Formats: sequence, structure tokens, C-alpha cells
Amino acid sequence: MHIRSVAIACLLASPVLWAAEPPAPDAKAAKEKPIPSFLDCHKLSWVTNCKEIDKIARENPGAPLRLTNPDGLELYFVPGTPTAMIYHQLNPTPESARALIEYNRRYMAQMEKAAAVSLKVLGEMGGTDPVGSSGMRTSSVKPSSKGGPVTINAKNIRVWMFYDSKCSPCRQTIPEVYLLAKQNPSLDLTLLQMDDDLDYVDQLRTDMSLKAGPIPAKDRASLLPKIRQTPTFWVQDTRNKKTTVMEGYMSVTELSARLADLSK
Repeated sequence: MHIRSVAIACLLASPVLWAAEPPAPDAKAAKEKPIPSFLDCHKLSWVTNCKEIDKIARENPGAPLRLTNPDGLELYFVPGTPTAMIYHQLNPTPESARALIEYNRRYMAQMEKAAAVSLKVLGEMGGTDPVGSSGMRTSSVKPSSKGGPVTINAKNIRVWMFYDSKCSPCRQTIPEVYLLAKQNPSLDLTLLQMDDDLDYVDQLRTDMSLKAGPIPAKDRASLLPKIRQTPTFWVQDTRNKKTTVMEGYMSVTELSARLADLSK
């Protein structure tokens, strides 16, 4: 027998060699694995081909979605658009508005929780704040006129920050306050919330270790004439009981500089 013929005969007679090659996967079975629905067609009753559109969307998740509203207006949605936003833009109702607001609240709460944890870890790693064009900005305060960092004489002042849990400038300021507290652990600093969102209070206490609490509803009315906007800082000089008011967003650099000046 020819050598080549012998080799082929041996190969065909070897069950081990043939068994070592796994069978090709069933491409059709893999393709038919169930994919979660993207659209709730019950909410889009006017879209007669909703199931077909949903099937196309599931098969092409990176493609934009084109739908019409009940009046026939065509709208386009980029990949990743939340379904709550799609339903509300197509057919705005009180129910869809509530669903979208609830989604936005949950989304913002998740982002703020992630940011709070990041800021806490960044502070422990050396006091940095992930903002600015470079992606990182040191949280150390500006040098004084003598060339050194500013110094807050914590025993000379007491600080209160009035804020609202839904106030955007407040939420931007609180991470700066966290860094301030981290840099000045002996500073008497209290955050006073002007609403009843206890979950947010717990977040500040747990994630940032800040001394925070809600002002009782019965006491807020008397404070409103004095708190023109949020955030507002009251800085009391413990030596003469004089109180200085500071309003609006402040970075940790600005806060440190102002408090250093007031505590001289």
C-alpha cells in the first residue's frame, strides 16, 4: 500500500483523533436564544407593527429606534435611550411623567452614590477631586500671601451649612464640604437639611461620615426669611458670637480660604 494511503487509513481508523475535534455549535439554536423585549407594546397600542419593531431593536441594539406618536409624528431615539423617556416623549401623560421622574431620581441617586464613594476613596488616597479639564484636581487650598497653605483655626469658628436634598448647587457643594471636613477633622461643621428626605441624610452620614440632619418641619418656617437660597453657610465666631453668612456654591479652595480668614 502506498505510504499516503496508509496514513489516511490510520487516520480514519483512529477514533481518538476524530473524537478530539468538538462538534460545531448549532448556529441556529444559538441565534434563537430568547432576548428580553425592548418595547412594551401594550403602552404603544397605536403602533401596529410594534412587535416587529421590537424584534428588530433586539437584533440590532446599536441601531437608532424610529417610532411614530399617536398623531403620526416620527421620532428618532439613539441607542441607550431609557424606555421611560421613549414612552413619555411619544405619548406624554401624567403616568408617563411620573415614571420618567422616578427613573431620573433613581438614576441621579445611583450616580451620586457612586460619586460619593469615589470622593471618599480619593480623599483617603491623598485628597483629590475628579473634576477639571485634566481629569483630576488637587483639593489642597490656595497658598496664603506668605506662600504657605491657609490654616483654619477650628477652635475659633463653628459652621452650619443649610441645604436642600433636591438642590443642584447643594449637591455640587457637598463633596467640597466633605473634602473640607476631611482636611480639618477638628472643625465643628454641621449640615442642616431643609426637607424630609431621610435617605439622603443617611447617605451623607454613611458614605461621607458627615454630621447631617433634617431641620424639623415646624422650625423651617422661621428660618426661611433668613435662608434666602441654598446652599447657605453660617459661620459663627466663637469668640464674639458674630455670624457671617455665605451663599451659593463654593469649592473646597474657596471655603478654606474664607474660613481661614474668619478664624484668624
